[in-house]
Amino acid sequence: MKRAVITGPTGAIGMALITQCIREGWEVLAVCHRGSARISSIPVHPRVKILETELSELGQLEQVIEGRYDVFYHFAWEGTTGAARNDMPLQTRNIASALQAAELAAKLGCNTFVGAGFPRNAGVSGKWIWYGKIMCRSNEPDTVSGTGDKTRLGTDFECIWTF
Repeated sequence: MKRAVITGPTGAIGMALITQCIREGWEVLAVCHRGSARISSIPVHPRVKILETELSELGQLEQVIEGRYDVFYHFAWEGTTGAARNDMPLQTRNIASALQAAELAAKLGCNTFVGAGFPRNAGVSGKWIWYGKIMCRSNEPDTVSGTGDKTRLGTDFECIWTF
């Protein structure tokens, strides 16, 4: 059985993805913001587990998540509308959380990492993102259109960024 981790599962993309994963027989770990008002919107299903945490705690979740996963979908992002989009300290924390999510995905054995809205949400431009000792490089030109860049993280870890 395929297994997926989904952060930001209470948003439109996360909910649609959970529903599709259920249809296809996948097991889902829905990683939610602690105390989310929309947590009750997550489909109740035997193959869907909910883990409440904060974005800043993603780096510590390896100890509480059991087993290996196939795909990690990172859709959790604070400050996506209004003035918060230009709040650089907040967006910098989002970037740090996205990097923690990618690291967690690797530790969980995921072979694919999918993220949305990164890094242009934070006003970052350019094709290069450095992640510790691992360099992520976009294969697509830096565009505002948001067609999606495909990136490699290491030798066996595929990263797909959508905008």
